[in-house]
Amino acid sequence: MKRIINIAHQMGNELGEGWSIVLDCLEYLHILLHSGPAVIVSETDEEKEVVGKDELYVLSSSFSSLFTTSHVLSDQGLTVLVEHIDRRARLTLFPIVVEEQELLEQSSESHVKAHLLFGITKLGDIISANMDRIHVVWDLINDFLNLVCNHGNVFVRSEGVATLSRIAEAGLKKQDGQLQRSLLCTMKTLACSQYADVREMTLDEIYNILQSCGHRLSSGWPFVLSIVSVTINPNSKFECKPKHVAKSFNSLRYICSDFLGVLPLDTLAQLITTIGFYGKPMGDINVAITSISGLLWTVSDYLANDVNKREGVSESLKSSLWITLFGQLRIVSLCERHEIRTAALRAMFGILTTHGGVLKPSDWEQTLEILYEMLDGISVLAGEASTDENLQEHQLGQEEDGKPAMMLVHHSRNSAAKQWAETRVIALEGVLRIFQAFFSVLSRDLSDVSKCWKKIMSYIVIYWDSNDIEIALAGVKAVETMLIASSGVDQYPVELWDQGWTTYQKMVSNLTTKEQKVSPQTINIFSVSINNLYQKLKHRMRESDVNLFLSIICPLCSLPVQFAGELSPLRRTVLSIMLECSTQYPSLVPKVTSILLHYNSIAIGYPYNPKCFREPQEQPTVDSPPVTWDISADKLNKLFLPLAELSLKTMKQIWANLYSNQPLQTKIFGDLMHILGRIIQLKFVSYESTIWLEAIALFLMVMEEGTTIFVSNDSNLVELNVIWNDITDSIDSFLFHQSPNVATDMAQLSRDEHLDIFMCKALLLLLNQPTVVPNLRDRLVSTLIEGTNIKTEGREQVSRCCWSLLFSLINFPPPPLPRPHKLLTEKIPTSPKSGPLSGQFNKATPPVPDSPTKTTLITINSVAHLIAPKLIDLCQSVIRSFIADEKKGPIDRRRVSEVSFLLEQLSNLNLNPTIKLSSGTGGIALIKYLFPVLVECITSNEASVRTSLQKLFLLISNDICNNVQ
Repeated sequence: MKRIINIAHQMGNELGEGWSIVLDCLEYLHILLHSGPAVIVSETDEEKEVVGKDELYVLSSSFSSLFTTSHVLSDQGLTVLVEHIDRRARLTLFPIVVEEQELLEQSSESHVKAHLLFGITKLGDIISANMDRIHVVWDLINDFLNLVCNHGNVFVRSEGVATLSRIAEAGLKKQDGQLQRSLLCTMKTLACSQYADVREMTLDEIYNILQSCGHRLSSGWPFVLSIVSVTINPNSKFECKPKHVAKSFNSLRYICSDFLGVLPLDTLAQLITTIGFYGKPMGDINVAITSISGLLWTVSDYLANDVNKREGVSESLKSSLWITLFGQLRIVSLCERHEIRTAALRAMFGILTTHGGVLKPSDWEQTLEILYEMLDGISVLAGEASTDENLQEHQLGQEEDGKPAMMLVHHSRNSAAKQWAETRVIALEGVLRIFQAFFSVLSRDLSDVSKCWKKIMSYIVIYWDSNDIEIALAGVKAVETMLIASSGVDQYPVELWDQGWTTYQKMVSNLTTKEQKVSPQTINIFSVSINNLYQKLKHRMRESDVNLFLSIICPLCSLPVQFAGELSPLRRTVLSIMLECSTQYPSLVPKVTSILLHYNSIAIGYPYNPKCFREPQEQPTVDSPPVTWDISADKLNKLFLPLAELSLKTMKQIWANLYSNQPLQTKIFGDLMHILGRIIQLKFVSYESTIWLEAIALFLMVMEEGTTIFVSNDSNLVELNVIWNDITDSIDSFLFHQSPNVATDMAQLSRDEHLDIFMCKALLLLLNQPTVVPNLRDRLVSTLIEGTNIKTEGREQVSRCCWSLLFSLINFPPPPLPRPHKLLTEKIPTSPKSGPLSGQFNKATPPVPDSPTKTTLITINSVAHLIAPKLIDLCQSVIRSFIADEKKGPIDRRRVSEVSFLLEQLSNLNLNPTIKLSSGTGGIALIKYLFPVLVECITSNEASVRTSLQKLFLLISNDICNNVQ
């Protein structure tokens, strides 16, 4: 054996085919050395002679040095040696006989292992000794190692991978680019082996290579990245094992932490893609989140702080790296695992926020397109998500003992649809945040920032149209955020501001036209939103913006509430904003008034459109027939009554703010009185509500100022008399309704009676209005006369009021015009404990007389002439009817009280001197004229009547005496 080894040492280049014999002997020696104590048996004397250990050491050393010193061989000699070892190893490892193959695969004895591994181990020794010229025999070695590493025997595969590892670690230290590519290409092939143990050993070796010579790698990096990505690559044909993923990810994390600076720039894109593979839900969720939230962040920092500052690096390469990174994040943001896509979205927006300043204009255009694609993709997948609430637990990964690590799922995220809804919200909020943060950059660099703005607004509308309340809320908040952001005059162009309002208007329009019922949560969303918008933007809003804002928010009040009597926060907010807007911009008062009255028309079921909703041809004329309205409880919309009442209170404040602003008062007076006149009729169909009381208070207050402004204004007489006629209809319907007594207790009865009295006194404002046409004035007098005939129990004071008013109109001097808002402050003996008028019944403030003008005096005198003959006929009729009825039998006390009051009014009358009677003018001329009728009352048995008659006769006698004297 020593001689054979010496021959091989001395004549290795000349052996040629003789290597076959030498290798046979060497393989036999290799088996002996690996089979326990080496023995040589003597055949002659049957005595055993054990070879000394020193001899074995020498023999083993010589045997090993034969291969380790093979570098002295020529290229041809080396090739021959490798070819013979390769041929022998192939025959040993891959026998033709199937039975022998199965025996080799199953054997575990040491001598069999030595037999199998001889060629592999020695080939490794040869290559290690000839690393400088490995290219001479690489093709042979590469094929051989691929076969060995995929052998059916695990020990053979293990030795093959170990041999390749030894070769790789030695070769990679040479910094030979071609050698690195060759070695790592072979390892890449093994990483795709069908045997899991080979793949695992390859991953271990890659990590060892990074530790030992990672800083020496150059052209081999693409192969390293391919190897660490093969276990997680979605195109891989092998099962993704958690153990393999963990090993390869350790290598990837090692690369990102220690080797970014030595990676060639052209491999950074591959690194980013590889990290993206780990972000997909094929392995451990912790690995996925770490790769996205950790490794990509690290790479982005490197791109921004290192690559971006390098000189000589092309701008196109820098841009492509950023776009690749954002593209990977977009892909991961669409994955099926909620936790992973959430991490991807947060990483995307976090990286953009931190490093967006280094992006070029072209980068931003491509980045925005990626964001748009991301939003589109998320919307599509969210629409396809299941709504079944069957998600219970997720497996996060595995614990050290191999048991699965589970994560509980909250009930708000227990369906795929709910989880995708959250993803949509995060995505939209992130895009808006980026747009706001870099608007100055975008507006400067993008060719059309308006197009980008419109695109974002279109996504907001899509979100709002979603049936999911969480997504809809995100849409509302989004447009609110963009509008507030665009309020900076110096930063955002006006057209973007206008587009934002158009979007908000579209969202509200979609809401108010939806066929299905709007949820209370949605209503509350807008309640908060519109208040935030107005409070934060009112300093920026132009009058046209306020006008548009009112057009947007006012339809929201038409959204129904859940319960009758409920006044939603949304409605309170809208009316509060309307009041503030009308105060700040008086020109908007007509519009605000029309909207408030429109709410009331909805509540009372009255089909009426204020002027701003009517076409000119729809306006009524003085000859138009009166608008009839059948008061019915069936027409009431009780869900709107609270809104209508609050609208009236708001209208009262608006009217009070318009004091002395006659042009605006003139514009809204007709519509306001028309609707108020209809609302007060609710007393007879919805007595328990307080809206009609609020309407009466406002009706009288507006009527006072309204009648005075038209005296001083040069107004259209036709239009005015339409208004006067409408007011008369309202008062007439209120006073003479078929069922006026709807009160349930004495307090209510007393209150209602005094309200009727106020309405009667308000008629004087129209009677003394110079613009009232004669036929309408005649109707007003008829109304008062009809009031004297009221005989309903509990309304006696109303009848007396009408008598008193008729006598006052022919009295001299003329009475002061009543002031309804002062009338409401007159003391009423029995007042209600609550209601819109309750606080106004406790103070007694006498009316303030107005000094009549010449025009007013002419009107007063004409009214007196109109009333006098009718009042005389009425007095005669009442007295004679009383006398006739008294003769028939006992008479009702109310009749007695009426006649007594009539006689008392006569005794206090100082007849207007312009009225000429046959008995004279002025003074007691009317008493003398009625003397024949009064004489007939002498037969009355009623003491009160007789007392009043004595007083009247005394006045007549005194007058006669004075005339005689």
